[in-house]
Amino acid sequence: PPPPSLPPPSPPAPPPRPPVHPGFKPAWEVRFTSVLSVYTILTFDAAARKKYREHVALAGGVLLEAVRLSHIEAGSVVVTPVITVDSAVAAEKAAKRLEKACT
Repeated sequence: PPPPSLPPPSPPAPPPRPPVHPGFKPAWEVRFTSVLSVYTILTFDAAARKKYREHVALAGGVLLEAVRLSHIEAGSVVVTPVITVDSAVAAEKAAKRLEKACT
């Protein structure tokens, strides 16, 4: 019989992150796009935007200050919220919570 085959080698590790300049800190972002059919560009005002950011923060398990809306366009309302966190672990946790909340 032929000898057992070995599993393929693991891919190489990614290169290390470059050093962070003084006064800055590394950040990771979680982005997704939502279509908010209950709004129009006119009705998606400052109060509605804050309420939506609060919902994203709650679903992602982060503070409101970590959520910004990077892009808003017509089509009902198409919005791309961005959650900025301080670690890859926190980004993965937020992404998993959001995935669960959106399914």
